[in-house]
Amino acid sequence: MPRELCIIIIKNTSTRQYIPICKSNLAHRSFTNMDNTISIQKAISLSRQIQDHLNKDILKEGQPFIILEKYEWLREVLSLLAKQSNLFESCIVLLENNMEQEAYILARSQFNNMLWISYICNDNDNSRVKEYFYEPHITQLQQLYNIKKYLRSLPEDTPQFEEFSTLDFKVINSTINKIKGILRTEGYTVDNAQKPLKNKSIFELTEKDPLLLGMYLSFYNDASKFEHADISTVKNYRNAVVDDISDSIAFTFELNQSNIALWKSVFKHTLTILFQSINTLYTRIKSQDKHLFDFKQYEEADFCSIIVNIKMASDIVDSISE
Repeated sequence: MPRELCIIIIKNTSTRQYIPICKSNLAHRSFTNMDNTISIQKAISLSRQIQDHLNKDILKEGQPFIILEKYEWLREVLSLLAKQSNLFESCIVLLENNMEQEAYILARSQFNNMLWISYICNDNDNSRVKEYFYEPHITQLQQLYNIKKYLRSLPEDTPQFEEFSTLDFKVINSTINKIKGILRTEGYTVDNAQKPLKNKSIFELTEKDPLLLGMYLSFYNDASKFEHADISTVKNYRNAVVDDISDSIAFTFELNQSNIALWKSVFKHTLTILFQSINTLYTRIKSQDKHLFDFKQYEEADFCSIIVNIKMASDIVDSISE
């Protein structure tokens, strides 16, 4: 006789004591003592100040920009920094609310942005801006190829075939040819079977820089587990309710549960990524476009102040005891 799936809800059997966690109040964090509470509040407050200065002094929020020829790189880098600002703010909000796993996913997106900022800034002729600009074209081309491949694989007697048969292959092929034409005009080789056209990989964007490569091999790969619902991460939401019995057998879901080591790691990474993003732009201006400082388009002191504050916030996070 086959076994039936059985879910048993165990009530009031745990010998553990749980501290109620209020998401909106850091003083109630399960891993917090009074010293930690003060440090956490300082780190979060300083992080918000950092974002405010980034928006005001670097992004010049609300002020009009006019980008001249050969400064397309600055337009794209500032646009990526604007996205970084919002991602950073979102990470801080999630960390403030005990959601370091979810913050990890956003920090991973920050890392992607930071790599493009670094890649575009380390350029002398705007060729990398062109690569970045045509990434969506390559993505769309790959999607259209995949649609054609899928449609050709459908047996005619399936409901899906009837549903998708209304798609016009001529329209798909016409769109493919238009995109190919645009890419050819820009110097891309689009029909080389030995070297098919593909998007820039994260590994390629690191350019084998030891720091970026190290972050990719450690932080990025680890963060991917949280984004892709790896079983080793989703089980963290389960909490054992009976001593000496695995949390895969008897458990409750603890959605407010927080891991201090992971929390600190994510906070440190989101600060480090923001530092890399801002410092890369600062280095580019200082080395190749110093006139932006000389003519007061930007104040060098503003960059330095933000960088120093990021270091201070990182030190505060380090001081939080586990």
